[in-house]
Amino acid sequence: MTDPATARLDPIIRPATDDDVSAIDTLMDGHDAVSNAPPLRPGIRAAHLRQQLRWGEVLVAEIDTRIVGFGGTVDTGRAVNLADLFVDRAFLGRGIGTGSCRSSFATDGRGRRSRPTIPGRCRSTCGPA
Repeated sequence: MTDPATARLDPIIRPATDDDVSAIDTLMDGHDAVSNAPPLRPGIRAAHLRQQLRWGEVLVAEIDTRIVGFGGTVDTGRAVNLADLFVDRAFLGRGIGTGSCRSSFATDGRGRRSRPTIPGRCRSTCGPA
């Protein structure tokens, strides 16, 4: 298992797949455990994630094959909206959310949204804007 204290903080940013839903759900459980949010019905979050995979874009940040963060966006045709952004609590404050968000909203230099180069490295996107 990846030790957050010694992990190489150069995550690969890649599109999420159906195979990632369980790991993303577990990551979100870590946040639910410390919040005052009411419990969700079993399976509702996995259904939400699968819908987001079909209708939006979901990227995961991965270190040593462990998903340590993810971000989801939905393009309405008028705007791209951030739907979710979660980072493993053990990795908070280390630039993973920033890199995921920048990859999700990457533009082509002329203000038009472009897909991130995938697989990508967070290091190339986490630096100063």
